[in-house]
Amino acid sequence: GVIRVAKRQASASLLPIPSTWRIVVSYGGRPTSGGELKLNTLSNQNVSGTLNFRGVPIPVQGIWNEQTNQIQFRSPYAVFSGRLSTYREPGINHYMLQGNYASTVGSNFPGAVGNWEATTATFHSSL
Repeated sequence: GVIRVAKRQASASLLPIPSTWRIVVSYGGRPTSGGELKLNTLSNQNVSGTLNFRGVPIPVQGIWNEQTNQIQFRSPYAVFSGRLSTYREPGINHYMLQGNYASTVGSNFPGAVGNWEATTATFHSSL
């Protein structure tokens, strides 16, 4: 099939809100943790939600830049930054956030840096 880039709508953010994402964190090039990222609200570029790796949702707060498709958010344990890419196929919009993270003092591995990737999809009418 042909992959088409999603067209931006002037009235809505390209970042789907609310949304639930599958997130995988890698350290040293190997996946180390998998979990769930929920983006619950977006207001004036401020995004909030939760990150859940071990069964307990942890609050996250951050910034979404619609012009550059970049996100940065912080949990009590790490700072995440990344970029959104999308593609659309009949009936489905696919979204991927990819970037880097740095563990903070509150984590089990302070100072560790690595990569992360999160994916989700929304369904739409092909009409």
